[in-house]
Amino acid sequence: MLRVPGYEVHEQIHEGPRFHLFRATRITPRLRVVLKVLAPGVPAPAALIRLQHELDVAGPLHSAHLARYLRLERHEDGGALVAEELEGRSLEELLAGGHLPIDLALQIGVQVAAGLLEIHAHDMIHRGIHPGNILVDRPRARVLLVDFAEASPLADALGEAPRLEDLAIPLAYVSPEQTGRLNRPVDRRTDFYSLGATLYHALARRPPFEGSDPLALVHAHIARAHVSLAEVDRSIPRQIARVVDKLLAKNPEDRYQTARGLLADLTECLVQYQSTRAVEDFALGRHDAAPRFRPPGKIYGRGEERDALLRAHGAAAQGRKVLLLVAGEPGVGKSSLVSELRRTMTAHRGLFVSGKFDQLQRHAPYAALGEALDALCRGLLAMPDDELASWRARILALGAVEAHGTGIPR
Repeated sequence: MLRVPGYEVHEQIHEGPRFHLFRATRITPRLRVVLKVLAPGVPAPAALIRLQHELDVAGPLHSAHLARYLRLERHEDGGALVAEELEGRSLEELLAGGHLPIDLALQIGVQVAAGLLEIHAHDMIHRGIHPGNILVDRPRARVLLVDFAEASPLADALGEAPRLEDLAIPLAYVSPEQTGRLNRPVDRRTDFYSLGATLYHALARRPPFEGSDPLALVHAHIARAHVSLAEVDRSIPRQIARVVDKLLAKNPEDRYQTARGLLADLTECLVQYQSTRAVEDFALGRHDAAPRFRPPGKIYGRGEERDALLRAHGAAAQGRKVLLLVAGEPGVGKSSLVSELRRTMTAHRGLFVSGKFDQLQRHAPYAALGEALDALCRGLLAMPDDELASWRARILALGAVEAHGTGIPR
């Protein structure tokens, strides 16, 4: 059993791959709390950094719908993040138990949206909305959003595509842009998509997309249309289905733009449903005015160049050897144009890597090629052993064919 000075640890209530939770009582002054510690095997410095990050993010937030973190206690085994006692069961447990009433699903949506309103007001993104991070205390009609380990400041920077196994959020609830396979930034609207997938699961008894193949699941989020709740279950009012459809829009511009707009529509649905067991149609997003102008994350005026890239990719996918160079002055959008291939590569279960000839690295021959090959090798080495073995065999076979064709000894 965990030992933390100043606390009486009672029982373990959760054991996950990343962290464990324990119920405990602070001795002076007496207070019932929950202790969060990183799972065994995580180096202590890394554990403390992750726990401190979560405290820094959640500490300034004040909402009845967000878990309240108090402090970070250091002990001989590392550290323990202290939170006020969390009552209730996770939505994940409730969904495993069977049907969830429509009004309860709406109550969960309303309270999570209220929590997101506080998070987004502090220019933060939660990045981990899914049933395992939502606690439901049904006797008190209270919902808590927990786990801020992956929360990050609001930023519009594009990053490298993460390894799928490194994503903290289950793939059934990840937004298209959060997969890293799109040429799009990750902003607060990623939380709306994940909440949409969560509400879909709560109402349809399954997520919008399912499957054991990670790449196929990612492709579904990016390119496949989900079956609307109105078609899944005729007892679900059409207006509720329309709200979830809007949350699950592929393009962030087509989703809700603010938590305030989402909260208003979900509240209207809940009030009407509790009164009449029906929801009349109303215009969505009436209170969804974005706080600032946000230009669409699309590329304009590059249709011809984009088509040329897609044609080259199609030829390469058929086995032809293709070289296409993209040139231009610094800052004209070469990297953004090339990144448009990410969506197509994901659809064909391909790997996207890139290299760039930098004007400050002219002294390094083949620097861009080396950069791309390095990214390819890192991506391959991150794969499961069976997939890595398959790629190794294909590369060796290709090398043997090339050597035979050129007369080079194998």
